[in-house]
This record gives sequence, C-alpha cells and structure tokens, in this order.
Amino acid sequence: MSGRRIDSDSDVVRDHALSPVAGKDDLQKLVAAIPEDVRFVLMGESSHGTHEWYTTRAELTKLLVQQRGFHALATEADFPDQFRVNMYARGLSKDDMTSTDALHNFKRFPQWMWRNDEWDHMVSWINGYNRATGMAGNLDKAGGVGVYGMDVYSMHASSRIVINFLDEVDPEAGKRARQRYACFDRFGKDAINYAFQFAAGGASCEQQVLQVLMDVIQKAACYDQKDDSGVLAAEKKFSAVCNARIVKDAEEYYRQMFFSSQALTWNIRDTHMVDTVKMIEDHLANDYHVAAPKIIIWAHNSHISDARASDMGRSRGEVNVGQIMRQEYGNEAYNIGFLTHRGSVAAADEWDQPVRRKTLRPSMEGSYERLMHDTGLPSLALDIRNAAPELNEALKGPKLQRFVGVIYLPKTERQSHYSRSWLPEQYDMVVHVDKTKALHPLETETSWDKGEGLEGEEFREPPETYPFGV
Repeated sequence: MSGRRIDSDSDVVRDHALSPVAGKDDLQKLVAAIPEDVRFVLMGESSHGTHEWYTTRAELTKLLVQQRGFHALATEADFPDQFRVNMYARGLSKDDMTSTDALHNFKRFPQWMWRNDEWDHMVSWINGYNRATGMAGNLDKAGGVGVYGMDVYSMHASSRIVINFLDEVDPEAGKRARQRYACFDRFGKDAINYAFQFAAGGASCEQQVLQVLMDVIQKAACYDQKDDSGVLAAEKKFSAVCNARIVKDAEEYYRQMFFSSQALTWNIRDTHMVDTVKMIEDHLANDYHVAAPKIIIWAHNSHISDARASDMGRSRGEVNVGQIMRQEYGNEAYNIGFLTHRGSVAAADEWDQPVRRKTLRPSMEGSYERLMHDTGLPSLALDIRNAAPELNEALKGPKLQRFVGVIYLPKTERQSHYSRSWLPEQYDMVVHVDKTKALHPLETETSWDKGEGLEGEEFREPPETYPFGV
C-alpha cells in the first residue's frame, strides 16, 4: 500500500489560494488576476450588511479606477437616490457639501444598505478623486467617475423626476405625462396595490407608461440647455430616460406579480439591471465619447453570480445579472463572489424593522463556506477562471452556499439562506474572509445590539416588492 498522502479538498483549496486578502498589496494581486480586456467587473456580497464586503469592494474599485481607467460604478440601489450621489461625486451638486449630505435620499427600508459609514467613505473618495484629477465636470474626461443605481423599485420617485424634466423642456409634454402617470393615482403610494387591482381585473397602465417613455426619449435626444455645462446636461437627460424606463419596467414587474411565477418577476428585475448597465455604457460612449466604457457593478452574490450554476437557474428558471452579462459580453465580464464562515451582520428581523447587529452563525457542513473555513486560512482568494484541474475537482458541486439579504433568520438558516450551487461555473474569482463583522449604519436604534432579535414576536412576511433574500 502506498504511503502517499491524499489531499483533502480543503488542502487543495489552501494550496491554490492567495492568502491573506487583507492589505492593499494583497488586493493588488487580485486586480492583476483580472485580464486587461475585461470591461465589466461584477463584485458581489454574501450579505447586504457586511463591513468587509463594502471595504474590500471599495479598495478594489479604487485600484480599477486608478490603474485600469474604469469610468462608472453601477449599484444595487434605487436610481433616483444614487443619482444624487452621482451628482455630488461628479462635482455637480449645488446643495450637498459633504458625502453624507449626498446620502440623504436613502430613506426607505433598507436605508442602512447605503446610509452607512463604509459607503459614505467611498463616495467621499470618488468626489475627491474626480476633483484631484480634474475630471469633475469635464466633458472631455467622462465627467469623472459616475455612480448610478440600477434597481427597479422607485416607480413613484422616478415618475416625479420624469415629469420635472418634461416640464422644463416641453410643458405640454409634462402635462401629458402627468395625465398618463395619473393612471397609478387610484392605487396610492404602495405600488403593490396596483398589482392587486390588476389581478382583480382592473385596467393596466402599460400603454400610458410606454407613451411617456417615448416622449422622454424624443425630448432627451434634442435636449440642449444653454445654462447647463455639457456634463450637467448629459447627466440630466440620461437621468430622465433612465427614470422613464424604471417606471415602464416597474409597471411590468407589478402587473406580472400575481399572474406569473416568482421567477418571472425576478427575471424582470435582473434584466432591468443589465439594461441599466447597457444604458450607462451607451451614455459614456455617446455623451462622453468613451471608446470602450469600463463599468464596475456592486450587487448581491445572487445577482452577480451565474444563475445557471445554482438552483436559481437549474431549479427555479431564474436568470440574473451575472448570467446575462456573460452571455452578452463573454470574457469582457468578470464576476467576483464574496463568502464568509461566521461573525456578525447588519440585518433586520422582519421587513421594515430596525437594523440590528446580529450574530452570523458558523456555516453549515457541506457548504462552500465550510470548505473555505476548513483550510484554516483567515482569508483567501481563488482565481477560478484560471483554476487548475485539481482545484476545479475540489470545488465540484453541488454544495450549499449561503445568501443573506436585508433580513437574517438564523432559526430557519437552512431553508431561508442556503441554496445549492456549482462554484467553478458560478464565479471567475472567489474571496473568502473567515470571520466578518457588521457594517456601520449612519443611524442605529436602541435595538442595534439585540443579537438575533426579540423572542416571541410574530413573524410577518416581507413584501415581494423587495425579496428578503437579496
């Protein structure tokens, strides 16, 4: 019998890992692993409330901006709220004196997802970088690094922005938009009421929102505000078109909610996110004359991974941003997943409840997180795109993977937060930090340190308008 030692999967992972992933020099090695021809870097997160995911993505983003000339950051956020950040970052805001001021529009749950110290510091850096390099407000230099939201949930806020734009450029078009968007007035502020009424046989607003979008596209194409700088005009008309598209896609999202599977509404949302990235690409190319726009995307792992390599695509028929970007851009798209074994996380117990610093339980046996933990390394990164055969074999799925959104339910950990996945097909790179901590919201309540939540409270299902997972 041979005395040769047979390596365990964790041994193989450790042998192929870059570790630690802690300082700037370590992150520089990760950037070096990203091919030079990549134009879209998708950065994930295993939860919406982990300090290390915000700070690590921020440092990687800075390096990509400084060394690779990336032009914009697209985020899993509402477009109107993040557009205020964009205006501050580009040096175009007349009202916001600080990065914290620019975060003021993030008011609805989960406001702490973007109103936190980590994002505040990143916004301040982008503003400082744009000013220091002379890019802020400079049409010849893409107006600086832009920051945009790409989600679909801002129907009412977006409709107000559209009307304001049309009022400025063509008051008659603004009047028509008011009349058409008034289709939603009878449903109140909660868009889910529109879904209920349509399901009960009510008329849809589909044609009205499409007509407004066509008006906005036409008016934006010839927009030339003499009082605005070139960059300000470019951003204002881009915002108008994006917001009109949000209203159109949000109407479809809610209209389909009770007539189709959950997969369809998920697919509408993620397809909208990709469409927004494409619009940012066209915006940079057409308005700023950037030959090959480069865009960074921040979103949850469930969005930036490849859905075909998880239960999302294989069992539920869902597509996601990572899959669509790979299909349409090939090797120009590069996605990075982020995993952790244990620690703490900022999350709520229920929908629309205060954020809490909750204990994140150790990962389950049979999960990729536990496999990474078993290496004994405090942090590591794996270059999956160029993985050796033995590493691919060690990572072979299916294995469980944890997904924590804005709500964390440790008592139903397996059912609520784990899904099967095939990691080698899911990401181009994986970063694992064994113990992570909660991000730091700008505001917290007395319940912040209540651990896993109050006992004996009745659990209320969160609205489908914002799935608690991601």
